[in-house]
Amino acid sequence: MTRPLTELETTVKAWRAKGLAWVNAKFEADLLEKDKDSFLACIIGALRKVDPKASDTRLKTEAQASDQYHDYIKGMVVAKHKELTARVEYDALDRLFSARQSDQSLERSKIEKGIYHTGGK
Repeated sequence: MTRPLTELETTVKAWRAKGLAWVNAKFEADLLEKDKDSFLACIIGALRKVDPKASDTRLKTEAQASDQYHDYIKGMVVAKHKELTARVEYDALDRLFSARQSDQSLERSKIEKGIYHTGGK
């Protein structure tokens, strides 16, 4: 039979889960960001097939104004939002872990010094 996890162990387990969620969200956001130029180039390539004589500037402007590109950019922003939200959750648990670690250190110090009463009557 396994023993129940301590409060600190539970925090570390949650901290790890939030850290992995942040890494996955960052991966998605970074992937979309890095692929942005390639995605735009694909749209420009498709537009060039329709109008081979159009200038590069015109094709780029049309590509950037397209619904496809708008949806891609929106997806990038949503992915970045998810990444940042996951980072905030991870950082919050990091702070909680540090606070709990400090509390436990203080308790150990009190016990070593023989301080068992925390005040009151």
